[in-house]
Order: sequence, then structure tokens, then C-alpha cells
Amino acid sequence: MIAEAHPRGQGRRGAPSPITIEGLPAHHSLEAERSLLGAMLADPEHVVDLTREKGLREEDFFHPAHQVIFRGIIQMRESSQAIDPSTLLAWLTDRKLADAAGGPALIGDLAAGVISVFTAPTHITQVRDK
Repeated sequence: MIAEAHPRGQGRRGAPSPITIEGLPAHHSLEAERSLLGAMLADPEHVVDLTREKGLREEDFFHPAHQVIFRGIIQMRESSQAIDPSTLLAWLTDRKLADAAGGPALIGDLAAGVISVFTAPTHITQVRDK
């Protein structure tokens, strides 16, 4: 199946997106997004600050649920709230965003899937430069 790479049919800079098989752009990585979000949950003080330093934005994430989760973590950090899977889920639920974020299962999977936070800089680059 051939589909536009970006959900809105345009690339990050407004140019037409490359067409790919199965609707996935060749240069984007859901696994990098998942690994980065998991690292943000595992070590929010360090990794969230690193995402800011590197200029990562919500729009850099391809998967809509990942965008919601990233926004939640960033807003929680900006308001000095404790961040872990439980507090993130409560924050999302309070704002009626839990379903849009994939629910408790996705958030739990992100946290459980963290292998190392030391690869976060690489994942930030992969997500940002996709």
C-alpha cells in the first residue's frame, strides 16, 4: 500500500512528503520514539532537559500518541511535577488525554522497555532529524 509519509500529507517544512510503502516514511523510527519516551520516564530530570537543549519538539514525533505523551512529560516537568508512569497517566487522565496517549498499556510498555537512558542523545537526534 502506498501512502503519504506525513499524516497531513506534508513534510516538516511544508514540502510534500516522500511516498513510502505501508504509510511509513523510510527515515522515521517508532522504536527511537518509544526508546526516548521510555528514557524520559526513567530519568526525567536529565533526559527532559536534554530534549530541550537539543530543540526537540512535539511535532518531531511521528506517532500521534507519542506526541501526546511527550507534551505531557514536558508540561509536567515545566510545572515541577514528579514524573513516572503513574503520575503521567494521572496527568493525562485528568485532561482526558489518556486514550489519545495509548492508555496505561502503552505508557507501561514505554517504561518497561527502557534498556538505557545513555542512548537518549542518539534517539533525540533520530526523532528530531527524521
